Amino acid sequence: MLFVEGGKIGAGGKKHQGYANDEYRLKVNDIRILNKNHRKKLGVLLIFCVFIGMSLLPQLSPQELNTQTSEMEYTDWWTSFHHDQRNTGQSSSPTPEQSYYHWNFTTTDKIWSSPSLVSGRLYVGSWDHYLYCLDAESGELIWKFMTGHIIYSTPAIELGRVYVGSLDQRLYCLDAESGALIWKYSAGGSIWSSPIIVGGKVYLGSDDHNVHCIDANSGDIIWKYSTDGNVWSSPAVTDGNVYVGSYDYKLYCLDAESGEQNWNYSTNGSIWSSPSVAYGKVYVASEDHTIYCLDASNGGENWKYTLGNNVYSSPAVADGRVYVGSWDNKLYCFNAENGSVIWSFTTGGKVHSSPAVADGKVYVGSDDHKLYCLDAFRGDKLWEYSTGGNVHSSPAVSDGKVFVGSEDNKMYCFGENQPPDNPIVTYNKVIDDLKIKSTDPNGNQIRYGVSWDDDNKVDYYTEFTTSGTELKVDCDGRDGPIGVIAEDEYGAQSQWISQHSKKNTLTYHHIFEKYASLFFFLRQFIQMIK
Repeated sequence: MLFVEGGKIGAGGKKHQGYANDEYRLKVNDIRILNKNHRKKLGVLLIFCVFIGMSLLPQLSPQELNTQTSEMEYTDWWTSFHHDQRNTGQSSSPTPEQSYYHWNFTTTDKIWSSPSLVSGRLYVGSWDHYLYCLDAESGELIWKFMTGHIIYSTPAIELGRVYVGSLDQRLYCLDAESGALIWKYSAGGSIWSSPIIVGGKVYLGSDDHNVHCIDANSGDIIWKYSTDGNVWSSPAVTDGNVYVGSYDYKLYCLDAESGEQNWNYSTNGSIWSSPSVAYGKVYVASEDHTIYCLDASNGGENWKYTLGNNVYSSPAVADGRVYVGSWDNKLYCFNAENGSVIWSFTTGGKVHSSPAVADGKVYVGSDDHKLYCLDAFRGDKLWEYSTGGNVHSSPAVSDGKVFVGSEDNKMYCFGENQPPDNPIVTYNKVIDDLKIKSTDPNGNQIRYGVSWDDDNKVDYYTEFTTSGTELKVDCDGRDGPIGVIAEDEYGAQSQWISQHSKKNTLTYHHIFEKYASLFFFLRQFIQMIK
């Protein structure tokens, strides 16, 4: 008789070695075996249950998907101003090690808006009144939507919709796929503030002095709260609270459901900066040259630090540190707990841009036209890139790339440098030369290295030329395999490609083809002297 004991099958009624208890013994003749029809029915039932279970799964927002997908599928998309609902400015995305320029896209006016990214698409506004949707990998235009005025607001993306404000006093809700208008909401003033979507509601400020809460699906007003000044600050929403600054010098904490005030804190200047919430604290800066750290629950002051000029930059918070720029030309790094200065870095212009932190690096723009990449822990400059205008736009980091706009009308993308394509090499035995052509995925300039012995050691380099340009290299009568490699201006190389050359056979035919013009001249000369 067979029995199952401790997960092992034995025979002859004997116990397996290492098993002592008969109570785990299951007699096979006590197990009812399902016949073929039963198994079929069970299979159908299982498929039905799986189908029903999947249909009951809740739809998740991009921010929820960020935290619930597997590591292999995970991409930390930058879905709104300063990355998330708490405006932390921190991303878990990897970042490029060098300032490898990937692509740029040109609008027809300045870009102060900061980009947002979801599912391989980038959304950004411009002073030319358009909201643009670009392919984040190539920079190619997918669609654009025209509003009635400048777009300073950073778009927010949620559940296949894009929300963005304009100085034409309207909040627009568009289809993220096509750019088609779904609805628009009229505020009582220009919208500089960037929207944030939480729990099916859109929160943003306006020049009508109000903080607005709008139904994300219909565009209907749910509530609004009146301050005593313009609300350019972009709300942070967490734990049922809305945190937002006003030009009336105050930071407000409102109930996210009702709009009722929980508390406010008075500074000595207007607040354009957007608050960041982390570690149970709210970090916000003011035109009074000061950055504040407040208790998120009651508004009590934990610490403050006075900088050298106005602060319009919004703080980024990561790894126990707070980063913020100032019009004193500096980017500061503070201890998030006690406000002590860890380091500061001086740029060549005012820092209006809000820093982004990822992969141990901090990125920020400056009015010296540059995007800076600094070591987030020491403040050392890792690289910089010069654009053609002031960089008021705040960088976004996602999917291994860094994105930022500039007053030169361009949106820039920086990513890991990709090597040039393997060169296409052809040998012309008539004129004894190589034709070489390669394309660089990043649009960088290319030069070609030639190994006359095909030993993967460069004996000769051409000059750098534009990607996709064909060059000719004289083989000078060499016979045998020749190796060719393409190299971009940053040193990234393709694979070696071998091409066999062969010494010209000096027949009259080949000589005539190679020196046809000389033969023609000699013929004319002989006829003249006869």
